[in-house]
Amino acid sequence: MKIGRTFRKTLPPATHELLRAIGMLSRDLGYRAYLVGGIVRDLMLGRENVDLDIAIEGDAERLARTFARKTGSRMHSPTRFGTCKLESKAFGTLDIAATRGESYRASGALPNVVPAQIGEDLCRRDFSINAMALSLNPGSYGRLLDPLKGAVDLKPGKLRVLHAHSFEDDPTRMLRGIRFAARYGFTFERGTSLLFGEGVDRAFLKRVSGKRIFTELKLLSREQEAARAFVLLRRHKVLESIDPAFGWSEWKLKHARRLEKAIDVFGESAPTGFLEEWRAWFAVFFAGVGRRKCDRLVAYLNLPKELRKICTWTAVELRRTLPRLERLDSSRAYRVTKLLSDVPPEGLIHLYVAGGRRERNLILTYLNDWMHVRPVLTGGQIVGLGVARGPQVGRIIESILKLKLSGKLLTRADEASYVRRRAGSARES
Repeated sequence: MKIGRTFRKTLPPATHELLRAIGMLSRDLGYRAYLVGGIVRDLMLGRENVDLDIAIEGDAERLARTFARKTGSRMHSPTRFGTCKLESKAFGTLDIAATRGESYRASGALPNVVPAQIGEDLCRRDFSINAMALSLNPGSYGRLLDPLKGAVDLKPGKLRVLHAHSFEDDPTRMLRGIRFAARYGFTFERGTSLLFGEGVDRAFLKRVSGKRIFTELKLLSREQEAARAFVLLRRHKVLESIDPAFGWSEWKLKHARRLEKAIDVFGESAPTGFLEEWRAWFAVFFAGVGRRKCDRLVAYLNLPKELRKICTWTAVELRRTLPRLERLDSSRAYRVTKLLSDVPPEGLIHLYVAGGRRERNLILTYLNDWMHVRPVLTGGQIVGLGVARGPQVGRIIESILKLKLSGKLLTRADEASYVRRRAGSARES
């Protein structure tokens, strides 16, 4: 079976030139090459995907090194599972790995791998829709290999595992299934749904390291349909099977549903790059859980420092900060600014989601106007205007900020005049 027309039209000519070159080099070395992974699925769905994953029946490292030398690209050392990553200005990044079979010594453990043919390689994958390949070999370029009927499952939008022990062998497939279901609007076919439920009941995910769970949740948080994914997580009670601290209250679910719109609003008000969207989504897992549960989840997931800060703020400080903000209004620009300037950007959006209309308006005013207000004069310039070095300089800078936010100091000259008055008052006293 071929998907030739779609294959040719969807990928740009330069990519076809690259893939054909790999196919010909593979033939010259006595190997066979295939395009595998999500790009095959997305080609058939008519979706854009630029991730080029190549599977080689043969010595993938030898082929990768030869191809890197011929194209002048940079090759990274092979990963634990033998994947070679090539980088080039001409074609970006390219992953090349040998076709392999897998076996699991225990549920949740990383697999043991052995060389295998393409058919066995496809059979080791998670869902049928990800178990298709396109031949890159001269004479069969663009021919679809679909031994597990992934194309059949794509039409009705079904996620089907390849064998009864799939989730038990690798429980992270449960989280990947949620991710694909959210991204494409797919559902689990009946048998897979039953196996998924068994995996939740038997807490398969507890057998996986926190580091691997973090990786999957990070990928899920990067999804464009993250809000839908969170609804599915709650519906299937996936994360609670790991730790009750991951539980979804109605408040937390409502919070997640509102976040999507809030991100759009922040995009219109906040500076470019102010917010890392995936971190904001990831922090939903911690929203309002409190210190004890937060510390347990942070340790389990082994979160990196910056993300740990964001999640801890969302877990502990969110519900402490909101009442303080509720007591302020637009006439208290300085106090609002001092309160919000200590909040991480991803925490600020959660504060926006949790607040009422008045609090949201204060946050937007802060983003649009107040957060950009700074004294023009530096500490050294203030000293040059007659203020003695020491704590007094810092107090004057804060006073300038407060007066600027209240509209009483507008220009550099206004600031300088104010500093001279303060300096003169200090000398007289």
